[in-house]
Amino acid sequence: MNWTKLSLANPAAVAAAAAIVVVFGLIALADMPIQMLPNVERPTITIFNWRAAAPEEVEEAMIEPQETVLRGTPGMIELDSFV
Repeated sequence: MNWTKLSLANPAAVAAAAAIVVVFGLIALADMPIQMLPNVERPTITIFNWRAAAPEEVEEAMIEPQETVLRGTPGMIELDSFV
């Protein structure tokens, strides 16, 4: 007997099988971990305890070269530096 004749002869069994597939699909969908907006941390560069360095030295040696290189970074919104 082929599947068409079997399903036409037992419509209740076909409806029950379809309901079971839908229920299991909904359960799987509810348990599926979907992240539409993942946690993205902003990259930072921090320098601590550069002893005996004046703010001008830190700016000349660290900040200005970084600003020069990072100035053309695509997608960058803001660049802050402070001493």
